[in-house]
Amino acid sequence: MNETQQLSREQMADIFKAALTEHQAKLGLLADIERANPTAERSVLLEDEVAQGIAYTLLAEQGASARFPLPEQQKWIKNGHDTGFLVKVFEHLERLRDDRGIKISRQRLAGHVMNAGAEANAVNLTRAQPIYLRALGAALLAAGDRYGDAVASELDFAALIEEVRNAGSDGAVGPADPPIPSLDHAQLQGALAAGVPPEGTPSANVEATVEAAAVGTSSTIAFVSAALESKRRQDSEWDDKTCRQARFIFTLFDRYLREVHGLDDLCLVRQPHLAGFDSFLRGLHANFGKSIRDTERSITEIRSLAGAQVPKHGALQGATRNRHLTFLGQLIVYARTGLGLAIDPSLSTTAFRARRNKRGRDQRAVPDKAAVEKLFLRPIFTGCASWDDINTPGPEFFHRAEFFCSLLATYAGARREEYCGLAVDDVITDNGDIPYIHIAPNDFRRIKNLQSVRNLALHPEIVRLGFLDYVEAIKALGYRRLFPDLFSPSTKSPLGDRLYDQMLPSLRAVGFTPHQIRHFFGDELKQGEVLKEFRADLLGHGGESETTERYCNPLSIKGQMPHLLKLPMVSAHIERRPIRLLPWILTRDIAPWSRAAKTGSGNP
Repeated sequence: MNETQQLSREQMADIFKAALTEHQAKLGLLADIERANPTAERSVLLEDEVAQGIAYTLLAEQGASARFPLPEQQKWIKNGHDTGFLVKVFEHLERLRDDRGIKISRQRLAGHVMNAGAEANAVNLTRAQPIYLRALGAALLAAGDRYGDAVASELDFAALIEEVRNAGSDGAVGPADPPIPSLDHAQLQGALAAGVPPEGTPSANVEATVEAAAVGTSSTIAFVSAALESKRRQDSEWDDKTCRQARFIFTLFDRYLREVHGLDDLCLVRQPHLAGFDSFLRGLHANFGKSIRDTERSITEIRSLAGAQVPKHGALQGATRNRHLTFLGQLIVYARTGLGLAIDPSLSTTAFRARRNKRGRDQRAVPDKAAVEKLFLRPIFTGCASWDDINTPGPEFFHRAEFFCSLLATYAGARREEYCGLAVDDVITDNGDIPYIHIAPNDFRRIKNLQSVRNLALHPEIVRLGFLDYVEAIKALGYRRLFPDLFSPSTKSPLGDRLYDQMLPSLRAVGFTPHQIRHFFGDELKQGEVLKEFRADLLGHGGESETTERYCNPLSIKGQMPHLLKLPMVSAHIERRPIRLLPWILTRDIAPWSRAAKTGSGNP
């Protein structure tokens, strides 16, 4: 390219101003819509936009491998933000990039380049990208103008009031939009007996309401949800956990419609009611549903609690809301096609689903070898202050879940729940020369899918650091769970949640999550030219094979070893120590961090 084809400083400035103006207008419109129909606390929206603005700015400055450095984290903590805010920044960084680089609209970027009078070629697009990202970040960082205590306006209201006063205007305000009609059976039957549609009911819905009246109590949400659960359980499509999850959201939906709209009948539900419930879900805090008391609280109480908890823990994630909406969608379809009820044909949850990328949560940046090595330099692997302070360097060392689960993630590539939920008997040492772990459903957790059933050879590094000795020590104490220190009888949360909570300071220090270690495993195998089919088998992406039984052909395990030995050694500096278990594991006490420890109930 000659110099006349390259972006000039003036053109780059034009791109920045145009992108900033465009994004400010978009964010302003979204803020206006939010004020008209709130879906979350303003403070939550403010924090989320600022966190996203930081992520865009980091990508603009550092490129696709951008990290959120510790000094920058400390700066935001000093400015009054908590650790939950830092997590949001990490999450936005992960969401905004994939294995192809930074995720932005290339078409929109090219449009800005051409509008600035430059050619949209590869070089110019590359030079313009950080300018564009910086503009998006600047627009988002100005969230205080949209959601702060004193929202900025484009208008000078004092001058306009004076202008209206001088013109003699009476300042009349138009009528408000009519509310969504809330109908119950008593209102419906009375109106139909009088030969008129219920007050506020659109004429197009009269026929549907007549059919609803004829259906009677068999169209209540409680009846339909119980019928659906019975069918799914009988057909072995739902297990106990799935039924419990479905029952939770069905009950919550029923409670919402009763308390907010006075409804208990699916035939009377309209799309605006679903939209209202979606807004309700979006206003919940991320931990909603983990407490048994959440099933007993009124909708008003839930909203009040969410107002206090969302700033601390964040809002309910899109994946969780999608799961709830999937169950509701199944309820609606079964009521309509399975039970033949007169459900509004336009009723659908599709419009409310959070959009997912083609690989969902798997689209995260792959940490490099140096980053993973940094993880294994943390005190949990080299020596900590005490058993309940694993983030401060010290002389103490304990063999525990955080230690061995990190090794299994790195050298076996298993999913978080796969290794956190291992049973002692899932470690096979008497079937050939190479020990391995058997990944399959057990009494402590499910697995993702049928392809996840597999056997994984234990890398020599895992064995060197005492894993088999640890298994024998846990087994000798009578435990069935391989990692009883992750278990609490007072919660049904995934075992991996406890692991994540324990390791959060370390994960923030290195800038990646446990699932990204699995990506590291897969990427290193790929760089080692391991065939896709073998990688799929090891990662649990392939179909059934000879390795899907607990006692398999030892040759299949032996065949894994050459591939595993291509993995880089990131823990070679860790010395092998005699097995030392946590003190409360030795005495078989309930986890001191659990609520059950206060009642003395439960059995690891």
